Amino acid sequence: MDTLALLYAQNTPPMAKELESLATQLMNSNENTVEACIAFGHCARVQGKLKTALYFAHKACNQTIFGDKPKSEAMLLKALVLLDLEKFDEAMRHLSAAIKRDVKNIDLYELQIVTYLQRAKIREARAAVSICMQNLPNSPRARVLKAQVLLASASGKEMTHLEPALSFTTPPIPSTPTGPPGNCPGAPRLRGRQRHATPSSEGTDTRGVRLFSFDSSMDDATADAMDVHSES
Repeated sequence: MDTLALLYAQNTPPMAKELESLATQLMNSNENTVEACIAFGHCARVQGKLKTALYFAHKACNQTIFGDKPKSEAMLLKALVLLDLEKFDEAMRHLSAAIKRDVKNIDLYELQIVTYLQRAKIREARAAVSICMQNLPNSPRARVLKAQVLLASASGKEMTHLEPALSFTTPPIPSTPTGPPGNCPGAPRLRGRQRHATPSSEGTDTRGVRLFSFDSSMDDATADAMDVHSES
């Protein structure tokens, strides 16, 4: 349910009515669950109630799973709210800590890298995408993030690596099908209709940060990535 709340919140435009209904349903069921706090936090954020959103994000992060590990979706929510509140340094520290706890969560890397690119922090973005590729070498979204960083670097040397970054190797087909034909095993679809959040030349405002979606064409992703000013 917390993933559904994220999808509602990241939709363009946000599905506020559906998100509010989901949050209310979870709160009425059990207001002390992590999922309820995350859903209500996203709902408050969409409504512009950032202090309320931060409260529920903090509450969700304090409700640990597996002993002492906060849920990744809770940490992602808190990072989004901190960015909305213009607390960039705190948000990035929080994201770094979240990634160390969940090195396979592409959403955390994506928010971190996109935020660096929005602020033209190319060196930091390159370091972040390097770690992302080490931990998720076969992830299509990780490869697209690497391509965005290479495009933002605007360097001839970097551009020579763009084609390899976008080359994909089709995984071997298992002897026993694990899903419908045409679906890559182990690659669930987590995104609905969303606008990808790529760098913009219109300042450094991080409000309304949205995550990348493969529903957009690669031409759009390339054009958006080229909007980033290269590091001087």
